[in-house]
Amino acid sequence: MELKVFIWLTTGFILGAYGFFIVDWLNKPPHMRWELYPINQSFWKLALGNITFREYFKRQPVYGVSLWAWHMGFILAMFFHFLTLIHAPTLALQIAGYASFSLGTVGSILVCLNRTLDPGLRLYAVPKHYITYAVTFIFFFTGLLSCRYDPGLVDYQEFWLNIFNTAPVEINMPTTVHIVLFGLFMLYITTTKWIHYILRFFAHYFILWDDRQVSLKTAKKIGDLMNLGTTWNGPHVYNGSWMNEATRRLNFKEDKQDEN
Repeated sequence: MELKVFIWLTTGFILGAYGFFIVDWLNKPPHMRWELYPINQSFWKLALGNITFREYFKRQPVYGVSLWAWHMGFILAMFFHFLTLIHAPTLALQIAGYASFSLGTVGSILVCLNRTLDPGLRLYAVPKHYITYAVTFIFFFTGLLSCRYDPGLVDYQEFWLNIFNTAPVEINMPTTVHIVLFGLFMLYITTTKWIHYILRFFAHYFILWDDRQVSLKTAKKIGDLMNLGTTWNGPHVYNGSWMNEATRRLNFKEDKQDEN
């Protein structure tokens, strides 16, 4: 029962944290999107790029493999837990579980090695990178141990199928440890950049695909923001509002064109 209460509390905190991030993101100033035109990427092209990590494979193939395994481990872990909640067939659980925990374990090791051995990546490394690698490795590795002690994932599924009631559930120790670490892992990622796996949708939907005509409400928001004063100064910055700065640069470009 204590384990269920722990998962309830962590889930409540996680949902609250994600809700806060989403509301905060939606209340941020509207984007200008000057640097994003033309909008020429379809949903499927973007989705495929996010899953295959093709840009990383092109630029740094070894690092691309590491990132792909690490991220696919996480994506499959979420899918695996979804399958447990809908009482999916055991075979589907086993495939998703073993694939997730294996890829995640290997990926955690590889990204850590890449970050340590690659001079370019090591230059930008901070302690939290290595803390994240350790946390994800422990989560995925204990998942593998849980599968090892419970090949049919009977205990794991039994726990999650009874998560919404107060009936006690007896599960083996490796599975118990992994579920506790799963809750801690989900708490931890709310403090990291991993929130992008949710906010990415808003970035794509409200920026890359937002080609609607500007409404009066949005135009007013943009106008109010452009009339704010600049908070920094320099030889290349006009001391006034953002609107003055933008129009000054526009007039400067037009004057240059006329001279030519």
